[in-house]
Amino acid sequence: MAYNPIFEDQQNIPPDYPPSMKPVSFVSAGKKLIGTMFIAHGSGPHATVLLLHGFPGNENNFDLAHVIRRLGWNVFVFHYRGSWGSDGDYSFNNSLEDITAAIEFLGMESSKTNYRCDPDKIVLLGHSFGGFGALIKAAEYDTIQNAASFAAFNFGFLTKLLSANDDARSMAMDYLQAGADELKGTSAEKLFAELMDHADSWNLLDKVHELSRKNLMLICGAYDKISMPDIHHYPLVQAIDGTGEGRLLHFELVTGHSFSDKRIKLAGLIIDWLNKIVW
Repeated sequence: MAYNPIFEDQQNIPPDYPPSMKPVSFVSAGKKLIGTMFIAHGSGPHATVLLLHGFPGNENNFDLAHVIRRLGWNVFVFHYRGSWGSDGDYSFNNSLEDITAAIEFLGMESSKTNYRCDPDKIVLLGHSFGGFGALIKAAEYDTIQNAASFAAFNFGFLTKLLSANDDARSMAMDYLQAGADELKGTSAEKLFAELMDHADSWNLLDKVHELSRKNLMLICGAYDKISMPDIHHYPLVQAIDGTGEGRLLHFELVTGHSFSDKRIKLAGLIIDWLNKIVW
């Protein structure tokens, strides 16, 4: 029977190169960010998943990180500026800059030496805001060919809808404030103004040309009331499929925004997709 990293521990671990976790810090725009590197067994260097959490980041998805590491990949999880102990003030734009800094950090020789990361094999995987970040950075980087998201936002498309609907805007402000209360240097008003300022540049539907060239997997939750599939998932799926060029897998799971009752199914989809990546 084939080894299943979701349910089984690894066997025959090399004593000189066991799996491990290490605290990590790196710098983005002069600010110290903190994170955790899940290091796979073996001498490596290993392909690395940059696992991006959402807003404000209560769900770190460490369960997925352990599963992916058992598959033989490194996984890097970090916290954006102003969140969960990282220096600086939180903003969506700062967070996107921090993702860029994390990608560059993984490409450094020091990451290969200290964490056994392969700088040429980086995959982006994100939840909620992190899913948006994974997709927008995949569109930006020619060197990153593989990206996946679950419950991803399309911030630009959502902002255009909010600007025309007062009730929806009020609900969005409540959600933004609840997240801002957990973060440093921000507020619902600041975050909403930022969304309005980037309504055009943060619309993933305008990145379809770039995304259609990538190997993508998009997953949504049928009962997601935060990143609603009809707004954030299916318009993007249809746009990419419409190019006739995409390498896109997409799935809808019968669950909500945090995938709390579908973690095993979610992990299985991710593992299957990672197993099929050809470098």
